[in-house]
Amino acid sequence: MAIISVAGKQYLVEKGDTILTNKLPNKEGESFDAQDLLSSAKLKLTVKGQQAGEKIKVLKYKKKKGYKRTYGSKPIFSVVTVS
Repeated sequence: MAIISVAGKQYLVEKGDTILTNKLPNKEGESFDAQDLLSSAKLKLTVKGQQAGEKIKVLKYKKKKGYKRTYGSKPIFSVVTVS
């Protein structure tokens, strides 16, 4: 088990785990290293691709004015495998 920091967030991972992180600049198939925060061990991470998350809906509303606007977006995540 190791605690790593990727894209500004910390994850508890083991070898072979797959995690979803904030979108990374790395392309699909590229590898990069991450260091365990508790020890000096290094882990090799491989980007498997990009994936859209669930839609986040936002509602703007002003009471007694008849104003209501709804919009939303789907955040993009990177799928990363620990090897």
